[in-house]
Amino acid sequence: MTTGLSFNLKKTKIMIFESNQQNNASFQITCGVEPIQEEMNVKFLGLETDKHMNWKMHIEFMLPKLNSLCYAIRCFKHYSYQNS
Repeated sequence: MTTGLSFNLKKTKIMIFESNQQNNASFQITCGVEPIQEEMNVKFLGLETDKHMNWKMHIEFMLPKLNSLCYAIRCFKHYSYQNS
């Protein structure tokens, strides 16, 4: 049974996960004769990670957003009601 779906090789990327102790083996994955490009970092479902499952890039991406949110909360705290 076929679904009629096909890979868009321009959008298809791979990431090979490695441990920090593993030797960096080099190999090429292809689809037919076309090589699939390997990425060192990817954003998947909103999370940014690298091939060592390091979240540093995601944290650096989120920090400015969190700083802006904290500033907005500080600005609006004077207008909020507190039930005492």
